[in-house]
Amino acid sequence: MDPPAVLTCWGTIDEPTVVNGCVHVIPGSHRVPVEHRDRTEMQSRGILPAKVDVSRDVPVPLPAGGAMFHHSLLIHRSHPNSSPRYRRGLATIDLSANSRLIETWAITYGFRQLWGCSFSECI
Repeated sequence: MDPPAVLTCWGTIDEPTVVNGCVHVIPGSHRVPVEHRDRTEMQSRGILPAKVDVSRDVPVPLPAGGAMFHHSLLIHRSHPNSSPRYRRGLATIDLSANSRLIETWAITYGFRQLWGCSFSECI
């Protein structure tokens, strides 16, 4: 099975820093499949902590108005914002035209689709 062809762009509104919780990545991690948690857990898309070498974790601070692009399989996370400053941004997720939804994703903030088939048409 081919890996998903998904690209995420995270555009910053405020300046994300290490203190206010910028994105951290593990470079090259998109090249190696990683086991995920059981889907019954609250963070159902999370990666098993024992499967991640956090010593390779790299922060990606950006200027306000900056952007980062990453493949969906790149291990990434944001730490909690421990500052009084905002950390707002806008994420866009681009999928290949042959992508199909194979299960629903119960996510509290939801997604807006701008182009392509609806979820019911992609199943």
